[in-house]
Amino acid sequence: MKKKLKIPNKPLSLDINNHNYTVRFIEGEKAQYGSDEVEILGAISMRNCDIIVEREMKDSKILEVLIHEVLHGVTYGTSLGLTETQVQVLANSLFKLGFGEYLWIKMGGQYDS
Repeated sequence: MKKKLKIPNKPLSLDINNHNYTVRFIEGEKAQYGSDEVEILGAISMRNCDIIVEREMKDSKILEVLIHEVLHGVTYGTSLGLTETQVQVLANSLFKLGFGEYLWIKMGGQYDS
């Protein structure tokens, strides 16, 4: 049986490029960041060192979106110039390799028993 993520009500934290990012799990706020054509499941603010992830998703999608936003943080200010599609392809691949579980544990995420 696969472990179920225990989505916290309080923010978690994660260091990215020597900056401490707050990771918050929100619901219903994603409309502020999207449009009628685009659904935003997560977002990152490099200025505020803040990541938000929609909490109303399957665990696998939460972990994939978390990886996606972390990749934006890792590559911010580099000459890589990754497109959204390239970031998503990398996020999907890293998710398949178990990187989402690694990030979850690194942030202090818990599992329901």
